[in-house]
Amino acid sequence: IQQVRHATLIKRPKRPYTFTQLITLSDGSTFTHRTTSPQAVYLTVKDTKNSPLWNPSSQKLLNVEEDDAGRLRKFRERFGRGFDA
Repeated sequence: IQQVRHATLIKRPKRPYTFTQLITLSDGSTFTHRTTSPQAVYLTVKDTKNSPLWNPSSQKLLNVEEDDAGRLRKFRERFGRGFDA
């Protein structure tokens, strides 16, 4: 038996390359973070600053039936109103 002094070849985990990205929120504030997306600047349309769920004092939250994408209406057409509490 021959002794081996070097370590056995263990595959290293693949780590994706990350880029620094500048995020601009809807109110104009910015922050940077590391991501796998190569896009240098990302402009948000909907975020925590203008979402009615994150701002409960907002007037938009008073009318829960209002939904921008029409998803609630499509869901009710497909499954009915049995899920509404």
